[in-house]
Amino acid sequence: MIKIFVQNSRYSPIIVCDICGRKIDNAMEGAAVFNNRTPSGDFLPEGAIQPVIHAHKGRCHDLAESKLGEHDTAVWIEMETHVRFLVHNAGLDLKQMLDKDRVDEEVGTL
Repeated sequence: MIKIFVQNSRYSPIIVCDICGRKIDNAMEGAAVFNNRTPSGDFLPEGAIQPVIHAHKGRCHDLAESKLGEHDTAVWIEMETHVRFLVHNAGLDLKQMLDKDRVDEEVGTL
């Protein structure tokens, strides 16, 4: 889940594990877990939108898959890939983000 973390009167989005409630502060230790099939077992149709569980790899990841049902319907992607896709699907690109990095360092990142 994405939440807002407040420190020194600044607001910064963070990714929090939906299983244990702790911040995922290393993308290589996180996963985005979701179902890729309907309840009847068919692959999702075009245009389907699925909820995602953000989880630490390991025990939290295992619990996330269990929460979604059988292991053959739960799939996952690396947190780093998930965030890159999210940024792209929000209409941003890496160059735009790097161009704004200096301003963000001054006003909103922690």
